[in-house]
Formats: sequence, C-alpha cells, structure tokens
Amino acid sequence: MIYDDGLLWLGNLNQMEVRQEDLAAKKGGRDTITDLEAGAPDWLAQAAQKTQAASGDDYVQLDCGLLTVNQINIMLQSIVGELTYCDDNHQLMWYNRRAGKKMMAKRTPEQIGASMAQVHPDINNVILHTQQVWHGLRTKASGRDEVWVPVSKGLHQPITHYNRYKRMEDEEGNFRGISEWVVDLKPLAEYYCQTNGLKMVTDPTPQRPDLVPSPGDLAFHQKESGVDSVSGASES
Repeated sequence: MIYDDGLLWLGNLNQMEVRQEDLAAKKGGRDTITDLEAGAPDWLAQAAQKTQAASGDDYVQLDCGLLTVNQINIMLQSIVGELTYCDDNHQLMWYNRRAGKKMMAKRTPEQIGASMAQVHPDINNVILHTQQVWHGLRTKASGRDEVWVPVSKGLHQPITHYNRYKRMEDEEGNFRGISEWVVDLKPLAEYYCQTNGLKMVTDPTPQRPDLVPSPGDLAFHQKESGVDSVSGASES
C-alpha cells in the first residue's frame, strides 16, 4: 500500500530515542571502510584503492548470476526511478547515477561516502525527519520494514513523487542499512489505466481532501518524556 499511516508512524516514534540516531556516521558498521574521512570529495577513489575494488570488465559473482561491473552499472541505471543505498553506518554508499537526467532527489558523485548529516541540510526539520526514518527502520518499530513518504511542493499542492525507504537485512535478519527508491508513479498509473480501459477520476469523498501534504507540511504527533508535543517533519 502506497499511502497508509507511514507518516504518522514516524511521528509517533519515541522522539527522544529518535534524536539519538547517529547521522554523523561515527560509530562504524559491519562493512565500514576505516581510516577514511566521511564526506571527502575523493572518498570513492580512496575507498576503491584501499579495498582493491572490482571495476570495469571485472566479473562479480552475485547470488544468482555473474556480471561485470560495467554490466551491473548498465542494469542499475535502467531502473525506473532513483535508487540509493546507505549502509548501517549512516553513510551514502551508492546511487544509480542517471547521466543527463534531472533527479527528483538530487545526489552527486562527490557525496559518496558522506554521512547522512553531511548529505542532508540542517534546515527546518530535515535532520529530525531523517532520524525518524532511520530509527524507525533500524529498530523495525511496530514490525515495519518500509515506509512511503509522498512529496509535494507544498500544502494543497499535487504530489510530485514518492520516497520509499526500505530496511535492508542480511539472511540472518541483521540490519544492514536503508535503501531509498524515489519514483514518480503518475506515468505508471496512467499507463495502467490506458492498457486496462480505465481512467482516473477525483474521489468525491477522498481520505485526504486537501491532498496528502509533504512531510514539511504535516504536523506530527510526538511523544517526549510522557509529554505530547507537535512539530513538523520535513522533506528528505
């Protein structure tokens, strides 16, 4: 389900625990490449050299296949939408760069290896919203392993795209990071209607008559130290 109680779920997390989420990537994770400065402009080159990473026409054995690095890059660049992987140390490790295409959630090659605190601007409640997503999925609060966030340009404005955050796990169920899939669902919905002889119409009794607001416009009900408070979350 695309629209559910995901935003309210984030707002109802224990906000004191949320604020302890280490977005600065100081603690390290299972696969953290040590002795490198997170956010260094040449972090990727340094990390590749240190780990002797495969590249170009080098083959990589996957769980169900064998591909070269070039083949993997070509395949991932063809995915509908924008895909990002952040490891369990809150570091941005990869995104499917789509040369020549404007990104809905902008990323740059220089950001690879940067912490979440470095990637996200400290304005409005962006950092808080990022901490909410990470804490909720890292702890698997209420058993949830993903959350969808509709994004618009402002209250009462149409939704432009959706951010889907998914908890990444290994085969033992250990937390290994978060993937983000950013996608504009409108073309897919229009194609579905066209191929099935359907059409989209306005619901006379919509669940959200004011349209689903962006996280920056939605007041979240928060609980801190037994005292309820209200604050706005922000677009990631």
